[in-house]
Amino acid sequence: MSVSAEGEGSSENIPAKLATYNWNGVMTYGGPYEAARKTKAMKAEPKSVIRLAFDKAPEEVNVRRHTSSSEFVEVESEAEAEDHSFTLPERPGEYVYGIEGDWPEGAAIYGIKIKVE
Repeated sequence: MSVSAEGEGSSENIPAKLATYNWNGVMTYGGPYEAARKTKAMKAEPKSVIRLAFDKAPEEVNVRRHTSSSEFVEVESEAEAEDHSFTLPERPGEYVYGIEGDWPEGAAIYGIKIKVE
């Protein structure tokens, strides 16, 4: 089980760090902010579209932009679309996103870090 993200106009993969999961009764816990904050941010242009790729397509995807370990904002996304995409903000800065996928076997949350410039 893994996830990757790719920016529009770039073939560069954005590494996603597994933060927490509950898979067939096996659980671990961690937050996407903590998982991604120490990773190197991948650079992207403002308003780039990020497309998520999963080894196995989830039934549901939620994307949140985290400002701390306990604060986040839901990101309007095309999570229901086949390519599970969302658009980066226009404002430059470093952003941590939590990506939650739900499957019949369980759920997983990943963290990615992107620097908009």
